[in-house]
Amino acid sequence: MPNQLKQFSDDISRFRQFSDINPEAPYIIDDCRVPSEWPHNGNVEFKDLSIKYGADLDYALKNLNFTVRPGEKIGIVGRTGAGKSTLAKSIFRLVNENVGGLIEIDGHDIAKFGVGDFRPKLGIIPQESTMFYGTVKRNLDPLNEFTIEDMWAAMIKCGVAELIEPERKRKPAKLASKLANASSYDHNDNEDDNVGDEDDKGYWDRENKQRWAKSGLLMRAVLFMFDRKWEKYEVKQPTSVGINGMVSSDGSGFSSGQQQLFSLCRLLMRKRKVMILDEATADVDLETDRKIQELIRTEFSECTVLTIAHRLDTIMNSDRIIVMEKGEIVEVGPPQELIANGGKFAELVQANEF
Repeated sequence: MPNQLKQFSDDISRFRQFSDINPEAPYIIDDCRVPSEWPHNGNVEFKDLSIKYGADLDYALKNLNFTVRPGEKIGIVGRTGAGKSTLAKSIFRLVNENVGGLIEIDGHDIAKFGVGDFRPKLGIIPQESTMFYGTVKRNLDPLNEFTIEDMWAAMIKCGVAELIEPERKRKPAKLASKLANASSYDHNDNEDDNVGDEDDKGYWDRENKQRWAKSGLLMRAVLFMFDRKWEKYEVKQPTSVGINGMVSSDGSGFSSGQQQLFSLCRLLMRKRKVMILDEATADVDLETDRKIQELIRTEFSECTVLTIAHRLDTIMNSDRIIVMEKGEIVEVGPPQELIANGGKFAELVQANEF
């Protein structure tokens, strides 16, 4: 009985938690739908934007005024609490109360659109990526918009293909052929998930023969007698999820950095004109970070990208840097120019405090 009362109390608390959440802005506004080709250029303007998280709290953003030109790569830096993540949230209208000013994308005030209309038109990799319960394929393409070839091409570019199917690294010619002949490819990929099985079997046969050759008479007798028991505990091949393999709701089995790479795969397939990277490479190593930045420069060269920085290397190739402090913009300019001027950005670089 006490356990039942505790469970009931927990359920009531959870219900209150969700019932107290303020409703979002309208999902669809019939009188103001998003144009089909919007955004077509990627011009973003912030006009007197101010945001509070509560009527009695200080401003998280104060009278922001700046323009991001089409295709421009902007780095946004500042110490903790400067307002960087609030800026990212404002673009997706995740804060709808105590908001002043406006944000225009290609001349349209985004506050006039329903959030269900305009959010899918933008791209984001948040600080904490999400993996859904379901197959890897469903995680990459929940709305069934892309082909298997699109998914594998994105995973190969992002460096996660070997996490899903390590044996594909040993079959580059076959994979390249399938990607090149997408129209003739059979979309039933169950057969494709078993690529490399024969190679793996041959590899383990060779390993067993070498072990046998190096063993003495007594060890050979042991191996012969307990061969089948040994096989039960031997790992026959590298762990492989497969594109139809299941992923748990918390993404267990993948590190936080690998989950970020899956988010990059989703973004790579969709290629939105305006994209936000909110400390997207915070959980990956420096070498992977450099590869991701190179991928962004090549694959998203015509897209407007706002990158909230976690590392100096992440934003040093940006066209301009925006330095924020206490919700305000204190410096704007090319990175080398800001360093030469010896201002706030130069101080952050010297202290490496992003």
